[in-house]
Amino acid sequence: MNQDAFDFDLETPKHTRVWASLKNGFNNSVDYVKDNPGDIILFAVGVMMLDIDNTLEQIEEHEEIQSAFDVWQYNNTNGGV
Repeated sequence: MNQDAFDFDLETPKHTRVWASLKNGFNNSVDYVKDNPGDIILFAVGVMMLDIDNTLEQIEEHEEIQSAFDVWQYNNTNGGV
């Protein structure tokens, strides 16, 4: 077996290694955003479109309820004689 696969860095404290790993991941993310702003904008637009779709569905549901109430009110007042 290859001994290198079992060698761990036991000299460096674990929190230091974790912090270094997080810092590296953050730096990679920042680099990606700098290099690919179009992807980020496309993602943001996609999220906004989903939100708009959900909002329109809610408006349609409320309109249906309001229409049903208006019909009921019309039928139960002088208008529906």
